Formats: sequence, C-alpha cells, structure tokens
Amino acid sequence: MTEVVLRPGTADDIPTLLGFIRELAEYEKELDKVEATEEGLRHFLFGPEPKAKTLVMEVDGTPVGSAFYFYFFATYRGKPGIYLEDIYIQPPYRGLGIGKKVFAHLAGEVRDSGGYFLRWWVENGNESGIGFYEALGSRRERQHTLYHLEDDALDRLLDD
Repeated sequence: MTEVVLRPGTADDIPTLLGFIRELAEYEKELDKVEATEEGLRHFLFGPEPKAKTLVMEVDGTPVGSAFYFYFFATYRGKPGIYLEDIYIQPPYRGLGIGKKVFAHLAGEVRDSGGYFLRWWVENGNESGIGFYEALGSRRERQHTLYHLEDDALDRLLDD
C-alpha cells in the first residue's frame, strides 16, 4: 500500500525544494532561467517575513513533489484567495492522486481562511495539465490577460 503524505515545507527541505524547482524548469525547457538559490529560498520562504508557503509531497516517506503558493486579496469579493505558483510531481509518481490531494488541501486552506477561490495558470500547450484541471471542475479564465513587470522593466518604472 502506497502512503501519500502532504506536509508543509520546512527550512530542512530547502535543497529538495530547489531540486524540484530545477526539475520543473527542465521539464518546461527553461532550466537556464532558474536563478533560485538555497539562500533565497531560506530568506523568502522561511525568514522572518515569509512571502510564500510550500507543500512537500511524499510517497512512502520519500519527497516526490512540491507546491509553492501565497495568499492574495480579491477586492470585489472582499475576501482572500490562494494563488498556486507552481506544483510539481516527479513523472513516476503522477497518476497516484497526489495532484488532486494537493488541490483538495489548498481548497480546504482557502475555505479555512474565509476565502473563496484558488487561482493558478498553466502553459497553453500543457494538455495533460489542462485536462487534469478541468476534471477538477476548474474553469479557464477568458476575460483577463496576464501581465507582469520584471527586472529591467521594474527598474525603468522606478527611474521615471
């Protein structure tokens, strides 16, 4: 019998979490874009003012995946929600119900916080991911376009 456990990540998990970040980036063919470091994860995830939370997924005591998420506030509803930044499960462990368990855990955390929804994005070509998310009952957002400012664009905005 396979035992699947979800648990909050801890500072002791930093090397494992960084490994999963790299594995996800390699899967998405973006390994060259990974700038995350153990020091950065320690500061931003487990420092005095954490900016995000993590879950570690284990099968029979072995870490096989991770999720990174944080809270946001929805002004129209006046309630919090959770934004799932990344979920990664190593390929041999997919199909065991781990992903559904992660989403159920996060849904429970949303409800426990008084919130009303869980949000994430998926790459357009990730058909297996899209199928999984739609099977959960999620809906594709069609009325908004995602924007972001990063690196030089942030600096230019600050310099104006």
